[in-house]
Amino acid sequence: MQLGDAGRELPDRLTFAVSEACYPLMLEAVFDPSLRPEPWLAQAASVARRLLESDGDASQDLFSGPPAARRALLICADTHGSVFSAKLLGGQVRLDPLTSVRLECARVRKLLTTRDTRTGQPLFYEDNIRVLGMDGPVTRAALDAALREGSWDLIHFAGHTCFQRHGAQQRGGTGFLFIGPAEEPEGIDFGDIVSYMREARFVYLSSCESGNSGFAALAAAAGIHAVLGYRCRVNDRTAALQARLFYRMLLRSHSLNAAFGLARRRIYKRYRDRDNAWASAMLVTPEFRS
Repeated sequence: MQLGDAGRELPDRLTFAVSEACYPLMLEAVFDPSLRPEPWLAQAASVARRLLESDGDASQDLFSGPPAARRALLICADTHGSVFSAKLLGGQVRLDPLTSVRLECARVRKLLTTRDTRTGQPLFYEDNIRVLGMDGPVTRAALDAALREGSWDLIHFAGHTCFQRHGAQQRGGTGFLFIGPAEEPEGIDFGDIVSYMREARFVYLSSCESGNSGFAALAAAAGIHAVLGYRCRVNDRTAALQARLFYRMLLRSHSLNAAFGLARRRIYKRYRDRDNAWASAMLVTPEFRS
């Protein structure tokens, strides 16, 4: 789009209102994150989506309460192998081994409990963080029990997910996350468990295709304040690095948008010619109205 002299009169920030009937997520109206030369919009700006139709409450920001009251759930879903299910297109999906999810969850936990040098306060206290999957595989029973406890302010998932648009059960597509032991993975429809997360203020899905409607829009509609995921497939090593950069900046800024933007730019500078994770990352938040 070329505006010529008229462009000088425009503000430096443009907002596009895109009908959901046209695009499951706004990012898909802006660019296709591929290895071709990246468009300037994707290169120069953080890309986030605000949902007009959601039950979000502005008072439910992650930092609206004291650190001692915050609780975090980290889910390390280190699994691989073949999943067979009638819900999956083609009846099955093959999951490759993951190399960095355990390191990612360990680093995230450390960053969440690191004390800010300015305030002396961490984002979360150690006793208020629970980790699933570090000492054994994440089972469906353990996941359901942890989510049913509720009152999690932050939920961080590292592992395998996938999104299917055609033949999906939910409007906008279906998202699946995978848990279980190696070579015996189990697929879970995200729509079956999202209601257990409705009290969460922030959900970070460090996994493939987790920024699509089958995840992000369902979570926002359930009342979750913000969701971070990836629209396309992502290398788990790159995802682990982006998570580390994100939480490091979150400790400094106490702003999801600022942390997301900085992590995205750092990943771009490091991997722009080799990895499109910087372009695929998506932050989804509700649109609050007074």
